[in-house]
Amino acid sequence: MRACRLILPLLAALAAARAATAAAPARIARTLAALDDLETACQKAEKGGVQALYHRIPLVVERQVLVELGADSKDRDRILDHIYESCVRTKRAILEGAEGRRPPVPAPPDMTRVRLAEGFCREGDALVFPLLVGKCPQAIKPFFAQGELRRCLPALAGATPEAFDGSELARLYNDDPTSRRAGWDRPAGGFVRDGALLCLDHPAVRKAIADATATATAAWPKEGKPLYVSLGADPFYTDYSDLSRARFVAWLKDHHKTIRALNLIWGTEADDFGPALLPTPDQAAASPSRWADFADFNQARLTEHVRWAAANARAAAPGLPLGLAHLRYAFAGSYPLSGVEPAAVAESLDVLEVSGGSVMETDLAFALAAGKRAVVNPVLRPGPFSLIPQQLHGVAAAGLAAWPRGQLTSIEAIREAEALLRDALDARRLAPQCARLAQAPRQIAILYSQASLRLSPQWALRCSESPYTRELAAAWQAARFLDLGVTFITSRDVAASRWAPARLLIVPAAHAEEDAVVRNLIDFVELGGHLVVIAESFVHDERGRDSDHLERLGVEAVETRRPSYASKPRPDLGGALDDLVAVDPPAIQFQPAPGSPLAALKRPLRATGLCQKAKINVIHKVLATCPDGSPGIITSARGKGTFTYLSAPLAPADLAVVLRVVLAQAGIEALVRLVQLDGPPGGIECRSARDGSVILAYAWNTTAEPRRVAFETGPVSAALDLATGRPVPSRGDKAGALLGPLTLGPGEVALLQLTPARPAP
Repeated sequence: MRACRLILPLLAALAAARAATAAAPARIARTLAALDDLETACQKAEKGGVQALYHRIPLVVERQVLVELGADSKDRDRILDHIYESCVRTKRAILEGAEGRRPPVPAPPDMTRVRLAEGFCREGDALVFPLLVGKCPQAIKPFFAQGELRRCLPALAGATPEAFDGSELARLYNDDPTSRRAGWDRPAGGFVRDGALLCLDHPAVRKAIADATATATAAWPKEGKPLYVSLGADPFYTDYSDLSRARFVAWLKDHHKTIRALNLIWGTEADDFGPALLPTPDQAAASPSRWADFADFNQARLTEHVRWAAANARAAAPGLPLGLAHLRYAFAGSYPLSGVEPAAVAESLDVLEVSGGSVMETDLAFALAAGKRAVVNPVLRPGPFSLIPQQLHGVAAAGLAAWPRGQLTSIEAIREAEALLRDALDARRLAPQCARLAQAPRQIAILYSQASLRLSPQWALRCSESPYTRELAAAWQAARFLDLGVTFITSRDVAASRWAPARLLIVPAAHAEEDAVVRNLIDFVELGGHLVVIAESFVHDERGRDSDHLERLGVEAVETRRPSYASKPRPDLGGALDDLVAVDPPAIQFQPAPGSPLAALKRPLRATGLCQKAKINVIHKVLATCPDGSPGIITSARGKGTFTYLSAPLAPADLAVVLRVVLAQAGIEALVRLVQLDGPPGGIECRSARDGSVILAYAWNTTAEPRRVAFETGPVSAALDLATGRPVPSRGDKAGALLGPLTLGPGEVALLQLTPARPAP
């Protein structure tokens, strides 16, 4: 009967086709027979106690394909052949018992019982990973959790762009000119849309937002509840209205007390506290201290607004966790203009929403979550950063707008739809192991320098990155493939001596920093930490004034050559932010010093961006030299730790070489170490962690090519790939084991469970 229901509409369409009318019905009949054979095989396996969920994926996907397939589909015959071959292959796997190798998939989480706890989702005592879908065929529902992931509440702005017309906020905007933001023509940042930017300092606007929050929650259904409430996305707030200027003046009076004190700090000659003191981006370079005050004020204002909005939401919807996507501009040159201080905003939230488009953004979110908040991707999108890697980087739950994402009219779309269902089952089955790996201590940290972010150069203020965040991204890219995990540590954390468990801390061209942060970084080294500082770091304090911070570490920058930068507008991305382009970066190569650990490289190291000529005033070893013979890379022992200085940023692959040397000399080693058997170095992410009596490890191929890998570790008695359920080949002795080889396809993840060998009695 099922075959008849599927074949009749297809045969009707085929009757109208002009080609292959005789052969096509036979091809369809063969395909439908293969589907029925696979259904029979699945039912037989299930009666025998075997869970056949994975093998049902071709059934549910390809039946949906046949519903959508038209007689005029370009790849119709190829698709029918693909379905037939997939069914035959899957049936063979059932008969060979492949399904029995995987541990069973638990039932989908019951969202009425799921709660957030310590940064992850729990159903009772079990750690779970809810993946919810907004819209899907009935047959697909067993692959997803059922319920509501989030409920959106316009608590920050009072209205969404779509619902703005007809709202009280629209009336205010149209009738009262003082309710409008002024002097900014870039991102609306959710307040509220382009062409209708609202002033948050206007009391009537605040009241309208509070009223809209209460009205929206009162209309919510009484039955059911979401996992959390989302307050908005991608906030960005800069305002030069009269109300904003007045608030800035009040802030200055509170912080500086007198105009004389302000002039001394700013280096200005202002007559009084007046509205003209609020600086525009074009005035940022004239007085960096003035700009630093504006950035602090702008961030404090938006942070206060988020706290106020969160309090309104908690009063209107008590007991529901609150979330916000607030990291879009966390690495942008426009950071000070955005008003968002990520760490401060995170403190008001229970959920940090991420886009899933950036692994680095997710790592920052997980660092800011600090085990107290959950990281959630509410709208899963296609791309290389797929579901399992997101779990391994700390994502606790995810949502999908619809399955399938689009029409299943190509083999590529069919494979993507099947892969998503496999990921959904893997994510559910492997949730505890992925969470354990995400929680594992990451021994490499990168300084997220809030002072360097606030003092972005004037020409980078409308750009998607700054020289500092460009080098921060390069350092992160170098560190992520060193098998130890990498995280971010904020200036605030360093100032409070909260750097554990990091043992290696990288400062990537953080040109400005507070004195307390630099002093504590020196303490970090003297207490046994290992600090890598990359030029041009620590040349200014948090107000942009020249500092002696670098000299305290024994380095004197005698001369600095910097590239010129230009901004490139991006109208294709909506014109929000420009690209930053280095016009004439110096082409420099560092020569490894004879006898140094880098000498084995037998090639120069590629430097990028600026270059310093440095004088080293402490006992040190030269690891590499500049073309003029001056020190390019040095290392120096200090207290119980070491300090390494690079007089120019390096390309990520070469920076990774230097970091490996620092780690080796410090005796810092991963539990499981990746061995790449082909391809260039890097591109395979690996981390490991103890989990009770076993060791967990993963390898993720982030490249676009298949890669062969092996693993080095201590002696093991068993090794299992949890993703496939297959044993991993191993050989070794009392000294250690070599596992593999494994071949990882593009984007593929191997998740290993290793049982350490017991010492002989």
